[in-house]
Amino acid sequence: MLAPAWVTTRSDVGSPSTPPGCRHAPGLHPEHLPTPGGCEELSAGRWVRRNDEVIDPRLAARAVARGDVFTRADALALDLDDRHLRRICRSGEAIRVRRNAYVLGAAWEAADPTERFAMRTRAVLAARQNAHDISSHRSALALHGLPVLDPHLADVELASDVLRVRRDRGFRLYPRAISTIDPEVSGATPDELESGRLVGAGSAPTGSSRAVPIPVAVVQTLLGHGLPHALVALDAALHEGRCTTPEVEAVVARLVGAGARSHGYRLIRLSDPRCESVGESRARLVLVELGLDVRSQVAIYDDDGDFVGRVDGDVVVEFDGAVKYDGAEGRDALVAEKIREDRLRALGYRVIRLTWADLDRPSYVAGLIRRARR
Repeated sequence: MLAPAWVTTRSDVGSPSTPPGCRHAPGLHPEHLPTPGGCEELSAGRWVRRNDEVIDPRLAARAVARGDVFTRADALALDLDDRHLRRICRSGEAIRVRRNAYVLGAAWEAADPTERFAMRTRAVLAARQNAHDISSHRSALALHGLPVLDPHLADVELASDVLRVRRDRGFRLYPRAISTIDPEVSGATPDELESGRLVGAGSAPTGSSRAVPIPVAVVQTLLGHGLPHALVALDAALHEGRCTTPEVEAVVARLVGAGARSHGYRLIRLSDPRCESVGESRARLVLVELGLDVRSQVAIYDDDGDFVGRVDGDVVVEFDGAVKYDGAEGRDALVAEKIREDRLRALGYRVIRLTWADLDRPSYVAGLIRRARR
């Protein structure tokens, strides 16, 4: 077994920023973009939005009350026709995320990728106008304010009164029965799924939309999308006190079939409430799968009793979510990081840094750690 390693994070910056409201904005699914004509190209990669239209203030107020989303039905109820919708999409004041589902352009622009995914989910829920719909899987995690990996690529996922899973581009609809979690298991009612009585707590507030409880959403995400997607959400939920390990264990024990139950218990064993970011959770999982004994956020002091950092083992692995040090604040942060690393090395620790790209290359990470231990 390799020597213990520690994971931390300096700045957990996600995907590169995307020009919001622009038809050719990189990183967005074509279905999530506004209609053509909302942007003008100044030069390669640079865009400006035309603001030659004004959204009806009544429609804007209704959208704000719904969490910055509105539907075609909302517009028609205010005697606004499809031409108004096309105009505000062209101007960038609204983003059409799916048929009949829209997000306010200003809110979209100010949101991070996970918040945009939550907006898409709220908009789709509103557009479907089905009282039995409830967000599930990664959509539920987003509505609960928990991290979602690659949210710009994630499908909106809902549970509803359907007999089988239905898929369309950017959208998935699951049976609302508890068998949504595992097809081998049934026996819990839809009311239990929604109320959270299965895990001893109801759903956390999600604005005007409904979501399955966090423990259920985490287990759904594990079985539907894999361990990394579930782990980053569970770490965050535990760190923020949004759910407990026994609640997740209860969901796994009752609602997951015997064939998949071991995956649920492994997720629980690997979870760590001390993790403070998505990048740290991802980096820790990479190190664990390399055979490392990993512990998070262990405080280290020098001989004078001064705090140096939080580490464990003789190799310190730091996750570096930001790759730029622009401006005065960036330079100050770079200097502070250098001083901190020097102090750790003076105490006998070896420090390596991981970036987002490194997390997809475990063999490269293993090589870095081997060289650090020489």
